[in-house]
Amino acid sequence: MHRSNEQSAPARYNILLSGCWRKDQVVVHPVLDRGDPADLHPEIDIFWQRKLAENPALFNGRLAALVNAVQRNRQLELTLGITSYRYLLFSNAHAEAWRSSGQQHRLSRALGISAVVETADDRMLLMQRSQTVGEYPDRLDVFGGHIDIPEQPSASHPPDVVLAIREELRHELGITAAAIRHECCIGLAENSHNCKPELIFWTRLHLDTEAVRQSAREATEADEYVQLLAIPLRDLETGWFAENRRRLTPSAEASLALYFEFHRRYRQEFM
Repeated sequence: MHRSNEQSAPARYNILLSGCWRKDQVVVHPVLDRGDPADLHPEIDIFWQRKLAENPALFNGRLAALVNAVQRNRQLELTLGITSYRYLLFSNAHAEAWRSSGQQHRLSRALGISAVVETADDRMLLMQRSQTVGEYPDRLDVFGGHIDIPEQPSASHPPDVVLAIREELRHELGITAAAIRHECCIGLAENSHNCKPELIFWTRLHLDTEAVRQSAREATEADEYVQLLAIPLRDLETGWFAENRRRLTPSAEASLALYFEFHRRYRQEFM
């Protein structure tokens, strides 16, 4: 594989944890409601109104934020807080200045969730993001989103991150849990620019590519992308990734890097 550009370009992500955790090995502690910084509310309001004027399709919701993550006793333990979509965008816009001035505590840390999706006919599914999305329009991406937090979160029922990624696949590809043959969490990564964390899963489907294309036509959030790509697995690491990595979002690039590691170390356990 040609790697000269890969070596010279700065890394767009950091791998925080890698492994293979099944559903019962991912433990989420009760959510901590930190709230957005009160002293920034006026600036956030102005910023959000400007964003809405540019893109009325944006929606502000309550999102899970990553407070801490640790691998212990073969489990992945996550401590989550609460942030909002509008503060996520505000944080992304100010991340570089906050990092350089020692104000990392202001970062949103909204936890993204992504799935590297394999079909039954050995294709990797990717999307080309639409112009209407709030982050990385037009880029190639894996499927996923964020973990929604209800208005009254329950301390006894913290978010289920596996159910959350299944919901994202249902909304974006129209597939249900019955279509999933195997799944596990394969790691946690972080965007080098805005410090946004991403929890990454591997999902193997019972469906072939054509069946997924059929179901995606009925997906409720199919408007978030303009093209559904199916890359042969044999081509991914032997050329496609090196040739297309700069077209990927940072989280997609991190997802594929973790997938290659997972493929070498764990995938055979599922076959």
